[in-house]
Amino acid sequence: MGVNHALAHAFGALWRRAGPRQRVHVAACDCVYNAAVSTKFMPSPYQQGYVAHKRYATMADLLGLDGRTVEEKVKNLIAAVEKLLNQLGFPRSIAELGISKEEFARAVPEMAKIAFDDPSWRSNPRMPLMGELVELFWKAYEGRGHAKAAVASQQDTA
Repeated sequence: MGVNHALAHAFGALWRRAGPRQRVHVAACDCVYNAAVSTKFMPSPYQQGYVAHKRYATMADLLGLDGRTVEEKVKNLIAAVEKLLNQLGFPRSIAELGISKEEFARAVPEMAKIAFDDPSWRSNPRMPLMGELVELFWKAYEGRGHAKAAVASQQDTA
């Protein structure tokens, strides 16, 4: 999604890492972020409600993943993405690239600004705040938050 590209562009610009490999460090965090029903959603004539979590559930269905509720399906989709990335041998965190926490901390404010100014996130279903971009960078750095998805209702089925 858009926020994934914006974060990857900012990370790649400062750390001189190009190509799709840098996007995998934030891919699962991005899914978790977008699957959570936004409190800032603005309906439009073309979209009356937040549907990203339901689209992730549909993807899980198409892949034959288990789950009765939207939340279960999203969690299983994220777990499947994690499993695939592990099988492909991709590092699961930015820290695994050898970037120290101190160096990363110094770069986060600039990366968040670059990501916020990047037009890519405008195609994202959620409009991130600067603080959310900072949080996503830290989740990607530490490799945490991947397997959890908060969606509107555990009883909502796809």
